[in-house]
Amino acid sequence: MNEGDGALPTSLLNSVTEINHSTSNDDTSSLINSPRVCYSPKGSKEYIAGCLHHLKHSVDMIFDSLKEAELFYKVYAAHCGFQVRNGTDKKEKQTVGKEIVEVILLKHLLCTKQGYFQPKPRNQDAESSQTRKRSVTRSGCSACIRLRYSSGGKYVIYYFHEGHSHPFLTPSSIPFTKESRQLTQVQKQYIFNNAKVNIGHVKSYRMSKEHCGSYNNVRTDFKNIYRYLKVYIGDKDAFMFKENFERKVQASNGGFYFDYCVDNHKHLTRAFWADSICRKNYALFGNVVTFDSTYDTNKYCLFFPLSLGLITTKSVTFGSALLSKEDTDSFVWLFETFLKCMGNCEPYCLLTDQDPAMSIAIEKVFKTTKLRLCMWHIMRKVPDKVGPVLCRETNFLKKLNAVVWDSDLDPTEFVSGWEAVMKEFSLENHDWLSYMCKIKHKWIPAYFRDLFMGGLLRVTSRSEGENNFFCHFTNPHVTLVEFALRYDSALDAQRHEQDELVKKSKNLPSLVTPLQLEKHASLFYTHALFYEFQKECEAACFACGIESCNSCYGDGEEFSVVYDNERRKNYDVIFDTSSNDSTCSCRKFESEGILCRHILFIMKGKFLCEIPSKYLLRRWSKDALKQPMSNFEGWSFVEDSSRSDRKKQLLSDCWSKMFSCVSLAEDTEDNLFELVEKLSVFEEELKKKQCGEGEATRKDQTASDADILELLVGSKSGEVDVLPPNFCLTKGSGRSSKRLKSAKEKAVEVNTTAKKGRTCKACGQSGVNHDSRNCPNK
Repeated sequence: MNEGDGALPTSLLNSVTEINHSTSNDDTSSLINSPRVCYSPKGSKEYIAGCLHHLKHSVDMIFDSLKEAELFYKVYAAHCGFQVRNGTDKKEKQTVGKEIVEVILLKHLLCTKQGYFQPKPRNQDAESSQTRKRSVTRSGCSACIRLRYSSGGKYVIYYFHEGHSHPFLTPSSIPFTKESRQLTQVQKQYIFNNAKVNIGHVKSYRMSKEHCGSYNNVRTDFKNIYRYLKVYIGDKDAFMFKENFERKVQASNGGFYFDYCVDNHKHLTRAFWADSICRKNYALFGNVVTFDSTYDTNKYCLFFPLSLGLITTKSVTFGSALLSKEDTDSFVWLFETFLKCMGNCEPYCLLTDQDPAMSIAIEKVFKTTKLRLCMWHIMRKVPDKVGPVLCRETNFLKKLNAVVWDSDLDPTEFVSGWEAVMKEFSLENHDWLSYMCKIKHKWIPAYFRDLFMGGLLRVTSRSEGENNFFCHFTNPHVTLVEFALRYDSALDAQRHEQDELVKKSKNLPSLVTPLQLEKHASLFYTHALFYEFQKECEAACFACGIESCNSCYGDGEEFSVVYDNERRKNYDVIFDTSSNDSTCSCRKFESEGILCRHILFIMKGKFLCEIPSKYLLRRWSKDALKQPMSNFEGWSFVEDSSRSDRKKQLLSDCWSKMFSCVSLAEDTEDNLFELVEKLSVFEEELKKKQCGEGEATRKDQTASDADILELLVGSKSGEVDVLPPNFCLTKGSGRSSKRLKSAKEKAVEVNTTAKKGRTCKACGQSGVNHDSRNCPNK
């Protein structure tokens, strides 16, 4: 820029930002000098800002481009204390070479207070209609510049009015102007990353203030990023959701699995996905799976089934899905897709709740899998089924729990105990209890003593705990695209926690007995499993004794009766002296995968120094995840590109170096000034690389909102072949219905609500909104 020819000074490019972040304790002063007051030829009062000379405009000033002229006027406005908006423009199509381009011949840049407010006529018939109350900002200001197109693609000022009809903005008001509110790309990335862990824009704004030191250093437009995001996604939510997953499939060499279904109108109804780590974990530890679903994880009310397993006492995710319906067909599709993803390898045992549609689907799809129902859900229904009087005034629940939860009982002993309780309380003909006894093989521990459950013994609490874990990362208002990103963040947190536990397990725990068996276990098991083993080992030393050992079978097998002093019960142990194999009537190893105290007592008597290898399950070891795996279906068990992306690692290193430099330089102003200067020089070098040395026009300093959102949530380009799902009403949930509650829950809620109110001492009523001073019954 010059008055004849030239370019915009580089020092002005960051002037808007510098002015916006400047502060002053004098709220009545202008940014540079106090403005002059003068009067126009018509006698109206005008304000002229005191401004630096090189920022002032003049007629016949020439700019290389229209964008350069706009930037110069905005810098001038920021220094003076007013805001700029676009006014009149005149366009014309011209032929440049072989192309037809649209050229702006005339452009007006106005003060935002130009013109007057024109109220819209109100509809007198619509009495209930509400309109937003807005303050009037326009005051007929005449300040402006007018540009016209010149030869060579340049623009020249042919009119400039400097006077304003209003006082200028004070420094404390500058952060709330439109230019100052607009977020930088770094701030948008910061808000979006916080949203992945369910931190909203308000907390992000306050956190930014703590990072930057003052609210004046933080741009205020935080909440609008979500508005831009919703507009950007629009009706392409399901399409972008699908496209993002399909890009992962292509980038992972087949390791990432994704499948979906649409209805006749192309609305998304079902989706299932699992990355290569989920599939590897299932291939190694998928013999026991727990399955449950949670609700309200997205704005469409699609419910979110999770398939989980157990590694080193921590839950791991095998796969996830979104379903619009909880009917048999949906579950059949889900289970068939799950098996297809996992190489058609069925789990040995599947633990789930008492959902009829799910049970039918499991029987249709899984041919060899044993179904196990959640005991906690079943036993929770007992008070509602038999009545509160029987449960409250008798010891019925105590006796029933003693029979149901006792894993030492065999099937014959359980049936005897159950019938005794039913007879004592005259419940032999109770329909619900009779039905639960009929399906006892699906939920009573006595019928699963020889079935390895991997620690998922009686309840689906692990899957429900994981549901709660994922709820910390999402909420019922997010789109499908946001949900998928938050799900990835939650999965990373889950795996990081697993890695942290494995690292801690490298340290040896303290021992409580002199047994070599305990020392050997401390070298193999993770800490959580070792402490379980340690309890059994301690009980073997101090709570067990030999009742009899007088039988010996062929091939070196010895039969012993071990007395457990804590449980006041005898247990039969068979020990093979040639192979050190053992079995116990408590069946703890068969069901939980860890040796019981009774076998350890016999091994202690045989002076074994190490646990036989067949009793050391790999899933409980410190190196459980390092097992070698062969590939299947032509894909390799490699980490997804999202976890090993070189670019993201470099970005993380950049931030680390940046914060390190700031922390080292913050002690003195000289160091901070030097750091800012070096960063500014490097910033200019990067801008030159982006713009290209030979380009006549300068590239915009900040990417557009669409470009940034595409970087954050993915591209929405392409033909839309999947529409967003319809809003769903799942069982016991949904926007227009409430979860079905038992009488017990309702009574607890009523009692809790009553306690929230106060007790009036005048009338004695509880849960009321008055006291003795204003009691209406006095």
